[in-house]
Amino acid sequence: MKFDISTIVFFTSMMFLALTLILFVEYKINKTDKGLGWWVVGTLMQGVGFFLMLALTIRPIRMLSIFANPIVCAGQIAINIGILRFLERKERISTQIVIFALFLAVYNYFIFIKLSISGRTVAISVFMIVNAIQIAVNLLR
Repeated sequence: MKFDISTIVFFTSMMFLALTLILFVEYKINKTDKGLGWWVVGTLMQGVGFFLMLALTIRPIRMLSIFANPIVCAGQIAINIGILRFLERKERISTQIVIFALFLAVYNYFIFIKLSISGRTVAISVFMIVNAIQIAVNLLR
């Protein structure tokens, strides 16, 4: 059985969308825990972002794929906010906005000014690392 990148991306998006459904049911059942709504939104955004990556293979809607990675990254921010609210800790939305704005500036630079897939990959990876460190620090405190 041979897997190409489109198949992997498709199944990843379906996994996130299934997870969104599961989290939505949990959100509806358990309204006492804060932050679950943010998890639902973040997971849905990641599923939509991965699904938009497939637009690259369809010529008429190819431009939609530009929004895929920023949507996935915004989903990560929503999950981070959900974790903080679940832990009943104060989140700094301004910090998240600044980090996301810096990511968008670098990401768009490597799309519109200096076309570089490697540059975009580094920008996405650095953003994901920063976000993962933020989540880890928040969970360890």
